Amino acid sequence: MTYQAIDLNRLYKEKVFEISAVKLNTCSTKVTLCCVYRSPFENPNYFLELLEKTLNLVYQPNVSLIICGDLNINFLVDSSVKQNLESIMKTCNLTQAVTFPTRICNNKGTLIDSIFLDNTKLANISVHSFDSGLSDHIAQILTLDNMSHLLNVHIQRKLG
Repeated sequence: MTYQAIDLNRLYKEKVFEISAVKLNTCSTKVTLCCVYRSPFENPNYFLELLEKTLNLVYQPNVSLIICGDLNINFLVDSSVKQNLESIMKTCNLTQAVTFPTRICNNKGTLIDSIFLDNTKLANISVHSFDSGLSDHIAQILTLDNMSHLLNVHIQRKLG
């Protein structure tokens, strides 16, 4: 697998929009992976504006896009911020893949950690939780079966 870092420093704003991105290439699949953080104390509308600018920079119709991270926007509660985020993501055909609470506090669950992807390009995906006990957040593990299979075939060809 080859990779290339994507420079998004001009959009980076500490606590408002912290982002890193990489383009991954397997033998037949290209994926752009972006990891994002937004502090719960910062303006979500400014975050959404910077996210939209990022999508305009990194989105390519022939490359699968995955956006993940701690967005601090609760998907278990309907809100205008959640609706605006979903609307922005739909412009690139991205949908939320996490369906379980990712943080439990005072016996209340929130879904503030997200994975957005285009499941028409990335088939056979699964997302499940993993509580390591090391954080107040529950980790999400994304498995992309088609990429693992392609990577395994590619490695076997090189070794065989």
